[in-house]
Amino acid sequence: GFCLNRLSSYQFSLSIMLQQACKHVQSAIDALLQVEQDLARRETELAERTQQDLQRIESAQQALNLQKETQQTEAFRGRDRILLNVGGTVFETTKTTLMAEPDTFFYSMVHSDVWQPDTNGQFFIDRDPQFVREILNYLRNGAHDTDAQTFIDVLRQQPGEENPFLLEQLDYFQVTSLVDQLTYRRNDEKGALVENFSSYINTVCPTLATRILDLLRASTLDELRALADSKQKLHAKVQELAQHVDPLTRESLGGMSLAEQKNAIGERLYSIVKYTYPALAPKITGMLLELDMSELLSMLRSHGELSTRVEEAVAALQQHLT
Repeated sequence: GFCLNRLSSYQFSLSIMLQQACKHVQSAIDALLQVEQDLARRETELAERTQQDLQRIESAQQALNLQKETQQTEAFRGRDRILLNVGGTVFETTKTTLMAEPDTFFYSMVHSDVWQPDTNGQFFIDRDPQFVREILNYLRNGAHDTDAQTFIDVLRQQPGEENPFLLEQLDYFQVTSLVDQLTYRRNDEKGALVENFSSYINTVCPTLATRILDLLRASTLDELRALADSKQKLHAKVQELAQHVDPLTRESLGGMSLAEQKNAIGERLYSIVKYTYPALAPKITGMLLELDMSELLSMLRSHGELSTRVEEAVAALQQHLT
């Protein structure tokens, strides 16, 4: 009995010890969990503070950069003298000149505050420098209509007004007022030249005049000026265009009788010859029609050949009269 009581006492004590041990273990686990939660919370707080610090640093850097850019811009704005390096050619001008006309390339360059000079103090433009001096002079004088006329007059003293690169340059630098002025004045001059030709063309080729004049309007200004300066060139051009709009060839004449062919060719020859030799035109035309068909068709294709034949006919007539 004593042993049983002793054993029960040990079991009770052991149970109490186990309960206490479990409590200690649970307390330790709770403490570890609390430490883990504290660490997680502190880690989150540290990450948030780090992010805030980074944001403050980034904001400070942006403010510093903005201040630096502002200082550079103000320094640039305060500097009126500007050096442009266009394809290796340096032009010295002013901010006032470059901003003379809104919406140009130069105006945007200065006004945008984005483009900065290189280490040599030059604004580099990777562009051919041709016509840039004239464009700057135009802007320097205030970009008025009278200056546009001066610009045009200067260009007329040198080759290139019809150079496509001129309009390409004006378009690249967006000098729209000059583009408009040049286009208007060229079209106006072209119209006047074609109108001056109309009387002659109506005399030489009355039935084809409208179509020939339309073709001439499609010519360049330089081509029309060359025709205006040379009656011989104009005469040759009209003959060429007449043959173009109403070609007299073996094919086109194939359905006609020989007499009808000669008549069609005679009308064309007479209209051309009468402008140069109105009194002798009927006789010259008759003499030319004595040539064979291949020679007649060849003359209609070549003004030089026709002129030679006409002059030979005139010389023969004059010799006969004397």
